[in-house]
Amino acid sequence: KSCWEWTDFYMKHREYMQLGFPKLRDVSGRSTIADLYPNKTQRTGIYLLAFPEGDYYAGQSVDVVRRFAEHLKAKGAINGFSFMPVRESELDEVERFCVNSLQHRCRLRNIELVASPQVETDFDTVIARDVQENWLKTGLLRPVHYKRNSDKVLWNELQARYHDRAAKLLTDSCFCQYALPVMRKYMLYGIPEPFMTELSFWSCSCVPKSTREIVIFSRINLRSCEVFTVGYHKVAKEPFYSFHLARSVFEKNYNDGYFLHQYPSAEIYNHIYRSAGLDQCNVVFSDFDEVMAALENPAFLYSVKFFNLGQMRRGAHLYYHTHCIEL
Repeated sequence: KSCWEWTDFYMKHREYMQLGFPKLRDVSGRSTIADLYPNKTQRTGIYLLAFPEGDYYAGQSVDVVRRFAEHLKAKGAINGFSFMPVRESELDEVERFCVNSLQHRCRLRNIELVASPQVETDFDTVIARDVQENWLKTGLLRPVHYKRNSDKVLWNELQARYHDRAAKLLTDSCFCQYALPVMRKYMLYGIPEPFMTELSFWSCSCVPKSTREIVIFSRINLRSCEVFTVGYHKVAKEPFYSFHLARSVFEKNYNDGYFLHQYPSAEIYNHIYRSAGLDQCNVVFSDFDEVMAALENPAFLYSVKFFNLGQMRRGAHLYYHTHCIEL
């Protein structure tokens, strides 16, 4: 079903009530819901808003009356409202569960916690939605635009800040042999139009971190997530490559046994970034040839692309000041 068909289906069958929400109440024309919740000690919980266009929004609040008024001012007309009391200590967990469930059944206006925002975002002004979909569905699709997105003032500032570190890193034979080729392939195939979206929607760090056991060479960051990390195990004397990708897509194409048989060095973890939603997992390789092959595997690459596009659609990159221009 399309998003709009799901919305209609969802309203008719009231599946949201299976999550614990009471039936949506008609609040058309209301300026406040204070009379519905006069007891201020009973205003903490998870709420669901329905809009005239057929969209929904789910969120948490410790004062749902105040939050409703804020949404009304920011989002305009609201015609449906439901509220489920939840203990304050459980708000984060229940909100994640509700948003994760709702996103597959209706058109949500939520930006955070969903796998990929369904409403128009800033990223759509840079790359049209149909171009995004084509990029997502086409495997090894190279960029069309090769002109870098540069802000001269910021460009010069970042070059001055990271020049020496980048120069040192680029003389490291281990980095050049095991890290740079993988990072290059990841950027070309795993990030939509990387030259257009550089700085604004993704960055690449060159701030090596070292412990007794490992060296982290670099990370590729989208919004607030470190989606790809490359480094070297000093003890095992082998590189490692850490990916965050879409769990739903990954599990649809692989079961753990098949994937680990295909890529023996790989390990799968449940580490997630809360702001990136629940649909993610962490896959770590320790073999150069395996990771290069995986980035040309349509199923694995689609999992990477799906996750990355979702993060870029959430909004601009928050840590652009760590970007290494030369790297």
